[in-house]
Amino acid sequence: MKNKITILIGVIMVLFTSSCKYDPTISNPEEYATIYMAQGESLREFIFQQSKGSDRILIGANYGGVDEAPEDIRVKFEIDPSLVAQYNEANQTEFEQLPMNNISFPTQEAVIQKGKLQTQALPLDIDFTGLPTFTSYLLPVKISSSSGNVSINEQLQTAYFRIEVRSDPTPIKIMMLGKGGTNNDMDKLSQIIADANPDICIIREIDKFTNRSGSDNDWSEILFNKISLDHMLFVPSILSYQGGQYGMVVYSKYPMVNSETYLLAANNMNEAPGAERGPLAVLDLNVDGKILKFGAIHTASNATTRAVQLSEISTILGQESEHPFIFAGNFNANPNGGDSYLALSGLNFVPACTSCPPNFPVSNPATWSDMTVFRPSGRFNVVSHTVGNATQAMGTHLPVFTTVNVYF
Repeated sequence: MKNKITILIGVIMVLFTSSCKYDPTISNPEEYATIYMAQGESLREFIFQQSKGSDRILIGANYGGVDEAPEDIRVKFEIDPSLVAQYNEANQTEFEQLPMNNISFPTQEAVIQKGKLQTQALPLDIDFTGLPTFTSYLLPVKISSSSGNVSINEQLQTAYFRIEVRSDPTPIKIMMLGKGGTNNDMDKLSQIIADANPDICIIREIDKFTNRSGSDNDWSEILFNKISLDHMLFVPSILSYQGGQYGMVVYSKYPMVNSETYLLAANNMNEAPGAERGPLAVLDLNVDGKILKFGAIHTASNATTRAVQLSEISTILGQESEHPFIFAGNFNANPNGGDSYLALSGLNFVPACTSCPPNFPVSNPATWSDMTVFRPSGRFNVVSHTVGNATQAMGTHLPVFTTVNVYF
């Protein structure tokens, strides 16, 4: 009898599959019959695109036993919002109740026909109007009754559906390049940028009014006037250098709503104006009316100094942010377990890749500098992460390009 019960359990747990045929050696086969929702075996997740306006899930019931249904069995369903709180308490979750006015469940009765194993699928439509994106709703649908003498399996009486609405993805392409301090061929650099067509571009090692690069030349502004990106922010890494400044610049096609700049620790904690420190910019970008947090960074190549800078970054950025956050630039570490990425993982940032192509030096690259990380991971997916070639290099590093889809 043990083997026959094992077969029965396997039948009950399969969604919309054929049943075992009647085994004449089993007496009273009707005792093993049950009505259940195979969808109740585990939490079912549905992520819908907001632009569709509405979508649907399908509801059904099954007949379990050692034979097919002996007669037509009518099964009624109902939505039971009271089960949301019970589920949250039992599973330590925080799902919200899906508003009933966003649900249309016009047909709540189906039939398991004689000789069959399941009902037809019933549509349950969900209207996305007024539902905020990235909110997890729980929708419990249960068997409320069935006709005949077949019992309802209480463990599989209810199906729980997690519903989430997401915006359509917005692709964002980031370009990162260290151009070399005295390489001021902005025609070449502007062409590299034009060919890559990034939405956001970080250029490091750029002079502003320095004697070595021309005291009248703001090279960040000169480049800005040669490219099609409409917004810029210069972040000095050396406040006073050869009569001017030296640092990093962020260019963006998106308006910079807010910006904050920081100078991170220098070697030996030297904070004099002439000390080279770590430039950090934190921006709010207006992406078609939605806020994208963006950070740009150039960390120290010295591991001891970088450790102090990473501690400063942790304090500045914190672990949470209200909006999707992209953080990009030179992290000077291997994305597969390097110190920068271990520290950033503590802030819930995820790198675009771990088995990534190196980009330093230009000739025969063997180590890593530039990378894009983001948080929370559920708001992004990586479209591509590539390293440029030597013809696109300006300094000692190959450029790096990352494209991610952002879900606002």
